[in-house]
Amino acid sequence: MDNVFIDTSVYEEGQFVASGILKTLINEASDGRIRILLPEITEREVLRHIRKRVSEDKTRLVEKLLQSVLKEIPSVKSKIEELRKLVKDAEPEIEKRFLDNVTKSRTVRIPLQQDIDLQSILDSYFERRAPFSEKKKSEFPDAFVLKSLELWCKERNTTCFVLSKDGDMRDYKSEFLIYRDDKEYVNELIRRREEEEALNKLLYQAKLSITMDGQIKNRIYKWVYDQLDNDILYGAALQIEEINDYSIDPGIDIDFEDFEIIGQYEEVYVVRANALVTANISVSHPDYDTGYYDGEDKQWYFFDDDIVSKLECTLEFPVDFEIDLNGEFPELDSINQGKLLSQSELINSIDDGRSWEYE
Repeated sequence: MDNVFIDTSVYEEGQFVASGILKTLINEASDGRIRILLPEITEREVLRHIRKRVSEDKTRLVEKLLQSVLKEIPSVKSKIEELRKLVKDAEPEIEKRFLDNVTKSRTVRIPLQQDIDLQSILDSYFERRAPFSEKKKSEFPDAFVLKSLELWCKERNTTCFVLSKDGDMRDYKSEFLIYRDDKEYVNELIRRREEEEALNKLLYQAKLSITMDGQIKNRIYKWVYDQLDNDILYGAALQIEEINDYSIDPGIDIDFEDFEIIGQYEEVYVVRANALVTANISVSHPDYDTGYYDGEDKQWYFFDDDIVSKLECTLEFPVDFEIDLNGEFPELDSINQGKLLSQSELINSIDDGRSWEYE
């Protein structure tokens, strides 16, 4: 997941409350596609800019209306007075909407760290290195913001995209911070989402095609049946020495989940799914609970030598398919990556109502 820092300049361009590019970033973060990082200094700076901008805008708006000839119309003049009252407390409303978006987008707040590298900030200031410059000699807030982001990324061995209109932020050199043009980055996010939606549509069609293909299920059925057709499994599963007979219910249930594309060549996608198989087995055997072992004869004697135990076998293994570019016409490529299940896997997949594990 991308870590993204949104500079005050981008918040301001987006009207602070998710307009344009900012709206896309908030929505992507809300959907868990990106992670927005918000240093404490940036949050306080945005709130200060909100108060300043709203104060200026509401004064400008009311003054412009009062200078208009339309104010001479009594009904219009009364509406202007109503508007003046409505915008009187606009700052808290805009601040609340900004903070609501911070919560909605699951933005990660970064407090000002006590162990921030003050020496390097001072060195950059005196040497006029970004974010300081000859034109902007007092960019200490930006310097602390960038160092906070850098330290956060360094502690987590990750990187962060920096979205800003500030050229000095763009020029800041760091192995952890990567400057991106906000419009280009948002266009990339939109392309990603479109590609992901197309991929999800393809996988949905593939799931339908595979689930409805009787030949594929028959091949998986035979693969499972051939491995379950082994009396050793049931003696071991029931922990008894001998069985009389067993039968595997022909109604083996086969389902698929967790579809993913694992390859592509020419006009074909390779799709992997997790197969969930349930089989019921009836096992006829002597009743060891009512039997006894004769030490002299060295054999078991039973009062009832033919009872039936109902067993359920639950198996889970990967299955690979080839499908066309529309997610149709599936062909079975491999079951369990070409490997048979081990005897211990088969025995441990059998449930007889008791809790134990075969080794």
